[in-house]
Amino acid sequence: MSARMEQVLAAKTVSNIYSDFPFLSIVATGKHTEIVLTRGVGLHTILGFSVDLAIGNFLDRCGKKMS
Repeated sequence: MSARMEQVLAAKTVSNIYSDFPFLSIVATGKHTEIVLTRGVGLHTILGFSVDLAIGNFLDRCGKKMS
């Protein structure tokens, strides 16, 4: 839902808030990071995740594995 928050705030309604699929999301906290592919509503695939790894380091490692 956070990927659609900007549309919700702009429209001031929860109808017609669908983003174009697919899209990538990055979930980052102080210690954990996930890269998630969203193909549709409720259709998520975790492409990579880390525990206790900084986001920059994590993105470098994911990029190397994807190429």
